[in-house]
Amino acid sequence: MGAAEIETFLNHLANERNVAASTHNQALSALLFRYGEVLGIDLPWLDDIARPKRPRRVPLVLSRDEVRTVPELLGHRDVGTTMVYTDVLYVAGWGYAVHWTMAPEPIAASASTHVNRAGSAGAAVRPEEATRRFVPPTALAGLRNGPRVSLRETPGYTRCFATLDTMIAAAYLRPPEFSLRWIHVWRRNLLVWRKLAIASVLGNIADPLLYMVALGYGIGAFVPEVGGMKYIAFIGTGMVCQSAMFTSSFEAMYSAFSRMHMQRTWEAIINAPLSLDDVMFAEWIWAASKAVVSTTAILGVILLLGFGHSWLALWVLPLGFLIGLTFGGFGLVMNSLAPGYDFFTYFFTLVLTPMLLLSGVFFPVDQMPPVLAGAAQFLPLKHAIDLARPLLTGTVPDSIALHVAVLLAYAGTAYFAALVLTRRRLLK
Repeated sequence: MGAAEIETFLNHLANERNVAASTHNQALSALLFRYGEVLGIDLPWLDDIARPKRPRRVPLVLSRDEVRTVPELLGHRDVGTTMVYTDVLYVAGWGYAVHWTMAPEPIAASASTHVNRAGSAGAAVRPEEATRRFVPPTALAGLRNGPRVSLRETPGYTRCFATLDTMIAAAYLRPPEFSLRWIHVWRRNLLVWRKLAIASVLGNIADPLLYMVALGYGIGAFVPEVGGMKYIAFIGTGMVCQSAMFTSSFEAMYSAFSRMHMQRTWEAIINAPLSLDDVMFAEWIWAASKAVVSTTAILGVILLLGFGHSWLALWVLPLGFLIGLTFGGFGLVMNSLAPGYDFFTYFFTLVLTPMLLLSGVFFPVDQMPPVLAGAAQFLPLKHAIDLARPLLTGTVPDSIALHVAVLLAYAGTAYFAALVLTRRRLLK
């Protein structure tokens, strides 16, 4: 289809199918994304598209009998508790503006009492008008002439908002919702990455490759063997895990933050039939996928250098994915807390660098002081290296179940923490 056919299709949706404005905009955005990002075709400006008209929202009101039940729902009839309840209704989605200072006298429902419940899409209501709609004239006179009392000092405030806080916390802490919709977000990231794939791969492998060659041959000239293997092979097995760690962390922090905060891609996605849980899971799996790409590149270099010629070495690839899940989860936690890019420096400097030095990448852990050697047993990178090093030397690792369980525990805990923190940040 060309521009003319697309205009005809969109006009058909608006004029004959009478779709909603949001559905029409979603169809237009999907077509523009497919032609521009997937097919690489720039469509001309579409001038003659018919746009559906948004219906005018008419505010609804409660009946008199419904209004009389509002104060009774909490078992109180004092102004403070009643106004707290209306604020709870506002948070729940009612288009009601709260009057935060009230006179300490009961509100009795009268013939003129009604509450706006148009919802967030309704017409804007000024606080004074909204208060007049809820409070009868006698109570309004008390507002103007009576003593003012802060809502936080009125009975029922603490109890009502403690309940509200509990409800909000339960929403944030609910279990993750899984669906296959995350695949489309993952594929979107893949299509964008393909444009810069070569530069991305080179950037991910250049640093560990230089470390492996320089230290492996430089220090290896003075230290022939470490742990029964050549030093370049020793450090190379550690660099496989290090590369997966840094790649997934970088992707889950800098790249994810760009999509979430700078480009607002996440905001656009969750306005489609996808949830934030879908986006977060896709970003988590995408960070682990990038770790596998980096692991594959480093493994190829190790094979070219004459090491790792065993079928067991192929198990390093799923191990790289598991490492990516672990540190991708950590990265998403930092992403949910970050006010800007500079915030990620703390994680790289205070977490990843010490972990790199203490986990046995450059030297055996058992040669460190007992306190540091004991602390290293709790580091996820140490467990990853304890799996990778034997695999690349053609031997089956010891305590496989323990190492995998530790990495899965770190990965699952980090992902859930990142999901809860991101919900709190974005779903306001």
